Amino acid sequence: MENVNTYRAIITGMILLFAGCVVVLVISRETINTLNTGMNQLKLKNESMLSEKLLIQKSLDKQSLKNQALDKQKQLLEDSLKSSRLSLGSLRISNRDLSQTLSASRRKQKKQAEKISSMKQTLIDDQKITKRTEEANRIKTDSISTLLAINTALRQQCELAATRTIDHVLIFAASANNKFTVKAKRARKLVARVDVPADFINPVFVLTAPDGNVVNNEDGLVARELVTSPELTASIGPTAASFNTKTMEVVYQPRHKLKAGTYVLQVRDGDKHVGSVMLLLDPMHKK
Repeated sequence: MENVNTYRAIITGMILLFAGCVVVLVISRETINTLNTGMNQLKLKNESMLSEKLLIQKSLDKQSLKNQALDKQKQLLEDSLKSSRLSLGSLRISNRDLSQTLSASRRKQKKQAEKISSMKQTLIDDQKITKRTEEANRIKTDSISTLLAINTALRQQCELAATRTIDHVLIFAASANNKFTVKAKRARKLVARVDVPADFINPVFVLTAPDGNVVNNEDGLVARELVTSPELTASIGPTAASFNTKTMEVVYQPRHKLKAGTYVLQVRDGDKHVGSVMLLLDPMHKK
């Protein structure tokens, strides 16, 4: 009867372990989906900025054509002014006619000068508009470059988040004779084995007791790297990962008896949370 209850307790622990792992996987997927959504929004914004840039470029081309037309009109007016001066010289035959012609020519010159002055002012205003348009175009271009850099950084974060996860997690409690148990009164140590990416330089393991206190090394928490055989691991992922991993073993063997309740083991890469796993020690388990 005791063996049957023990097997039931082991199955219950493994079910809870599987449920915790599923929660971790769902949270990781939601994080990746959020990053992908942000990346798509930035992509749409980039496309909108590029469209605005094309419209501004078309406006600059139209303004350039308008400036060329004004230059041609200015040249025609200057040629007309030269022609008027030549005509004035040829009308000196008669003082009276010359005076009338001179007066008419002066009035004409005055109007032409006013028209040229107005055209020059128009040209200056157009040049100011062109300068402001070019400055706006430069700002848009800088904004596009910045958004592209942010887009690249987010893509890299998405790719990194997809690979920086834990895999093949096994956590259990062992009695004094190293047998599996879920009874708090029989448990003498907790053992966890987890695969982490091989490039983790300093993986950090944080064990939280049922009372919420964090267990430290002085309490008997030890972590080390080892090579495990296939029967000592239980995969919680859909398939094996395509990147290199290393197996870490975490052992908690306190000097006092283990308390009943849920123990949570968090895995971190420096200050970044990678994943977590839970183990429940049942105080009400009967023989």
